[in-house]
Amino acid sequence: MGYTPIPELQCAPSRPTIVYLKVIAMATAPQNSGQRSQPIPMSVLAPLREHVDFVSRAADAYDAGYSSEVVRCAVALRALFHSPAPYLSWLAQANGLQGGFLSTAIPRELEGAGRYGSLVMTANLDGRPLHFYALDSFWYSRWMKFADWWNEVVFIDEARKELSRRDLVLSVAAKDSGAHVDPSLAMMYERLTAYESVSGSPNAVHKTNTLSTEPVTNPERAALRQVVHETMKTLFPTYRKFHRPVADARLNAALARGIERPTSMPWPPQIRRNDACPCGSGKKLKVCHGSI
Repeated sequence: MGYTPIPELQCAPSRPTIVYLKVIAMATAPQNSGQRSQPIPMSVLAPLREHVDFVSRAADAYDAGYSSEVVRCAVALRALFHSPAPYLSWLAQANGLQGGFLSTAIPRELEGAGRYGSLVMTANLDGRPLHFYALDSFWYSRWMKFADWWNEVVFIDEARKELSRRDLVLSVAAKDSGAHVDPSLAMMYERLTAYESVSGSPNAVHKTNTLSTEPVTNPERAALRQVVHETMKTLFPTYRKFHRPVADARLNAALARGIERPTSMPWPPQIRRNDACPCGSGKKLKVCHGSI
């Protein structure tokens, strides 16, 4: 199996947002009652597309070295997924939370989740840990109901506090964007970021500007970036993104070792090509998420 290393500056840019979102397919997919759902109104579809496009472009900018863009990703994900009563998120308004969501997190009962949880991979270069996100080089994947996906524990901070995707997105979005945040989420975020800034700590980040040619060295941002990738792969059946190699051969070798799949890890259950796609579009796997 071929390997493409994972430096954050050398990611191949993803294609611009296309018209046919998963939620549009779901809106016209046959329901259990035998009837079709109502089309998504433009008052919902237009801002939904804008937010998805914003996530895609912010992720590309982050991969190009603009590390602050991960905050914009979190803000957009909050608008897509989070529904604080009495409001509904954009995907909830579009009935886009009814199908399956792709999780690339390693199940907790399996080995290989790593020190920071199942969305963060770690390489080692000269005794310094490099935390990075796998994009399409993930080890494991499965489809889950939205509530299970949103609340799945995917990150473990230095205090061994477990965070779900919801916790991770809301804490980064609210704290870094200057908005009001629940005190418990604020404490989570402080634990996430404080350890990284301590001089001399094993994972300290030493950067002189907002652009970096090094791989991701901030584990919570690596986890959040992988959540963005899961979102894009869920919404776009043909979405693919890998990283390009860099000139530093030693760095490439370290990342290659970090992404090697453990031989003891079992492969996820396979879905047959003629089965219904687990995303909920109503199409067969071979013409939806299994088309490539």
